[in-house]
Amino acid sequence: VTSSGQLLSQFSHDSLQEPTTLAVNSEGEILVADNAVASIFVFLEGGKLVRKWGSKGNKAGQLGSVAALCTGPDNEVIVADSRIQVFSQDGEYQRTIFETKGKGPRGTYGGLFLDPKGLLLATRQERNNSCIQVFDYTLGSLIFTIDSKEAKLKRPSGLATTRDGHVIIVDLGNDCIKKFRYM
Repeated sequence: VTSSGQLLSQFSHDSLQEPTTLAVNSEGEILVADNAVASIFVFLEGGKLVRKWGSKGNKAGQLGSVAALCTGPDNEVIVADSRIQVFSQDGEYQRTIFETKGKGPRGTYGGLFLDPKGLLLATRQERNNSCIQVFDYTLGSLIFTIDSKEAKLKRPSGLATTRDGHVIIVDLGNDCIKKFRYM
């Protein structure tokens, strides 16, 4: 869409049933998560499907209801449903960065963003305790959580970072945009 609102292009594919989120890698490929078929579709800019991967489930390498995805420095595909998993550009499972196990809080992710310094930020929605998690992407470890007690998050979703160390998020439950310092 241009600044005046003119649509430049669009595409669809017969296999898409419930596209939920997308990302673009450094090669210009468009990655689209589809929850109805538990798959990641990879398209060229013009809409040509070049590959599709994924299967439904909760085991390592399988996909649940994907809420967010982004790409890593080597075009890895970082996918968030109730956990955060990393796949190669071709869809091979590499590792799980975060997963709630046992009787811990069950939540889902709403947004992912990998900043230029290698910090992976994720908005997480849990009953009565939504937050922003900050991970070391390379190590796969949780560094800290922004818990939002003073500015309660209700349904945090998409997010992006600023050059001066802030994270800006969409809070669907409060119908607003919020800004926090994370660095």
